Amino acid sequence: MTLLKRPRAETLRDSVRLGLQSAVAAIATYLLMAQFGLSEVSWGVISALFVVQQSSDGTLGAASARIGATALGTAVGLASVQLIGGEFATILRLGAAALVVNALARSWPGLRFGVVAAAAIALEPSSDVWGGALDRGIAIMLGALVGTAAGFGVWPQSARYRAIKAAQGALDSCSDLLQVALDETLDPRKRELGSIHSRFLTDVKRAHEMADRARLGRNNRPSLNEFVHALERLWHSLIILDRVIQGDRRIDPSWSAAMASALRNIQEEACAYLGEVAGHLQGRDSAPTMEHLDKMTEIVERLAAKEPADDAPKAGDPLPVQALVFGLREVNKNLREIGRTLD
Repeated sequence: MTLLKRPRAETLRDSVRLGLQSAVAAIATYLLMAQFGLSEVSWGVISALFVVQQSSDGTLGAASARIGATALGTAVGLASVQLIGGEFATILRLGAAALVVNALARSWPGLRFGVVAAAAIALEPSSDVWGGALDRGIAIMLGALVGTAAGFGVWPQSARYRAIKAAQGALDSCSDLLQVALDETLDPRKRELGSIHSRFLTDVKRAHEMADRARLGRNNRPSLNEFVHALERLWHSLIILDRVIQGDRRIDPSWSAAMASALRNIQEEACAYLGEVAGHLQGRDSAPTMEHLDKMTEIVERLAAKEPADDAPKAGDPLPVQALVFGLREVNKNLREIGRTLD
């Protein structure tokens, strides 16, 4: 049993990219604060590090939330000091500040960081509490701005781009499962499907996360969320097809040479269509046409209408043809749905 999985090339690139952005953000924040003699350097550097996200959209959103949360937390912290005085009122100040900020963060989660700024002020009500709060706020906001600049200036990637890359990986997994499923119909050799399922689930989860975060260029088509949901429905139909033909339930190629040929042609047309979809996502080709799917439909319907030979197994047939046809029709329907999201 392998405890550590070898990271994918895409994961390694992401790690290097995020590391570079974080390093640049931290160093630049430190140098700027040192240059202008600003205090609270640690707050600024930490802010810069936590603002940098996997995508440019995420970095921009995190920076906006960090600045807004800092302003809110500072205001609440200062209010707690003014309204709840006394050396022994620290617990009351802290509780009140946390209560107010977290209550607001329940409706606006981006404000959750504000409780840190509020707590810092509530815990240290010095005589120069206003000056300390201002210095801390400036440091946090400067770090957020520098982190945003690093996210856009050092190897930037938008959430839309990352969502499309993840969707391409999920699309490849769909193509792999389709080929394996139909190969198993004609060839009794067992195939390992676990890695294909794992890749798809990882990629489609990432695609959903990035699609939800996409803000830059969000008016461009296709709609990311619609496309990813269509990919999931295609995957489910492929699983149905695979379940129909899994295990020992195979179509005997000797039953009908035409059957074997039909399944090969279906496989070719479906995979060719998925290739066109991938090319369109990469910006190489125009939106795919329904030509390959129309051909697939014709083959499936001929298969559905075909009468087995007299010597073909009937009641004992290990894989009813109509069950296979049902699975193929579902796959065709979901492939068409993917095409509609690209229009």
